[in-house]
Amino acid sequence: MAEELLAGYGVFPPLRPNEAKVKGSSQADLYQLSEFIRRCGLNFKKHEELLASL
Repeated sequence: MAEELLAGYGVFPPLRPNEAKVKGSSQADLYQLSEFIRRCGLNFKKHEELLASL
């Protein structure tokens, strides 16, 4: 699901038969998603630093 969430809008190929979604498969691994977002934030200055520079 994280790939779908972060991919934005687009055209995705149909799933192969062995990739059919099963109940609960759309639930994202929230730990992995949280870690991804946390690491993305390392590319930016802290909010407090930006406000202090105004």
